[in-house]
Amino acid sequence: MQKLNDSLSEVQDVMRQNLTDLLDKGTKLDEVANSASKLKDSSKQFADQSKMLNLQALLKQWGVLIAMALVMLFILWWRFF
Repeated sequence: MQKLNDSLSEVQDVMRQNLTDLLDKGTKLDEVANSASKLKDSSKQFADQSKMLNLQALLKQWGVLIAMALVMLFILWWRFF
């Protein structure tokens, strides 16, 4: 009878450990989900900032030329029409 009680006690200990491990894994999965969400938000912010920087670089490269062309077109339009 003592062996049976010892065996049952051992099984209970193993089951308690398994439940504890399962709860820990659930907590870790929540942490991974939170990290993934933060990473997604950061990548969206990075994409938005890179688009803005590309636009700024394009304006810096071609802005003066486009402005001059618009002024010339306005002068031609005003002069002939």
